[in-house]
Amino acid sequence: MSTIAPQIQALTNAVSAAFELFSIIDKESLLDPLSMEGEQPLDCKGDIQIRDLSFAYPSRPTAQVLHNLSLSIPAGKTTALVGASGCGKSSLVALIERWYQSSSGDILLDGKSITEYNTKWLRSNIRLVQQEPVLFSGTIYSNIAKGLVGAQTTLEPEKQRELIEEACKASNCHDFILDLPEGYQTQVGERASMLSGGQRYGTSCFLYAHITTNTIEQTTYRYRSQHRV
Repeated sequence: MSTIAPQIQALTNAVSAAFELFSIIDKESLLDPLSMEGEQPLDCKGDIQIRDLSFAYPSRPTAQVLHNLSLSIPAGKTTALVGASGCGKSSLVALIERWYQSSSGDILLDGKSITEYNTKWLRSNIRLVQQEPVLFSGTIYSNIAKGLVGAQTTLEPEKQRELIEEACKASNCHDFILDLPEGYQTQVGERASMLSGGQRYGTSCFLYAHITTNTIEQTTYRYRSQHRV
């Protein structure tokens, strides 16, 4: 008993923490990413319309983040959201990806409310590359291969490599990868320490985007490479 007694407080804290954890796990999600409900179009143009959008985080319902926001984001063009920290830029992206539900208003994708689309399909067609991207432990190739989706994941290894190299060439990454000690098989190191900031950014674009010859952020990455950002 003398050995167990000092640990009773730790066990009590663990039980209390476990109760809260399992209550969160068991809570039914309002936005189920595993649900098969909703439309899954074969093609997505990417035209976004935001109409009278208002939003407050569930944990702070009285703190309005967005208030009657209306915005047009045309497909195929660059749209910049500029504002002070906390003004709702990241919150808007989270709403477009349906991590939260708006208090009022609507977001349209190609003329339809995003609530009509399948959640998993919607998120698989939208990618966010943060200013400080995170790469997984492993090789450059294995990181980029995580951007393969759908039928691409079932292709033969040779075909997958062709897709990856095409995307890298289109985004001006292929040459710097080949200059690395082991090319595509180079280990990125802990927190991608083996790569420069611009190289991490370019590699992460593929990790979070579909592997196509029109990979996002091509122009941005070329600028970063030329200026060694």
